[in-house]
Amino acid sequence: MKKFVLVLFITVQASSLTAHAAFEEGYFSPQDIIWNLYQKFDAIKLDSCQSLPNDLRSALGDSSALNGEVAVSTPNPAFLTWYTKCISDYLSMVNFNTRPQSEEVFKKLYKAYLNSKQTEVIRKYNPDLPLTSFSYILKFSSLTENDQKAHVADLVEWALGTDEEILSYGFITDVNQFRADLLGFLLKQSNQDAKNITELAITILLTRDEFLLY
Repeated sequence: MKKFVLVLFITVQASSLTAHAAFEEGYFSPQDIIWNLYQKFDAIKLDSCQSLPNDLRSALGDSSALNGEVAVSTPNPAFLTWYTKCISDYLSMVNFNTRPQSEEVFKKLYKAYLNSKQTEVIRKYNPDLPLTSFSYILKFSSLTENDQKAHVADLVEWALGTDEEILSYGFITDVNQFRADLLGFLLKQSNQDAKNITELAITILLTRDEFLLY
């Protein structure tokens, strides 16, 4: 009998570590959200953000190991604080890591910068300059208006999908206006470094419901 109880206890504990309840109201489960984030960054390995910390799972919105119930129905401040830290950590990997995966994500996020006339001139006289250095050299405000719009459009599509996909969620009714509003907000920031502007935009976009919902 004691052996049966012990086996049952171990089974329940193991299940609590692998089974993840979903948020309610159409949101992905906490574990699924961070899995989607992992995939978004081309599966860059970041151990601290591969799974929810066991001691914080309930607080972050996953099912309780004690009763299997979900403590909150939507992504709560505790989860979003932890989640945005993961976004920041992934972006740091993109900017400071030389692995091919990181470089490929960098090329996607900074495509408008890398294709700009300013970058072309800098590369002409500094051909050996590391790719990621352009996120520090160039200012967002120094780009042409068309390049600024292209950068914002690239980030919105990378994070949330095509216009059709974005509209399907029903939160944004005019994608062009949404991009224009985001551009206006970014231009008001005091720190216009490409890295700062890009990371701010990505954080805003990846915490929107369009990314967190089914």
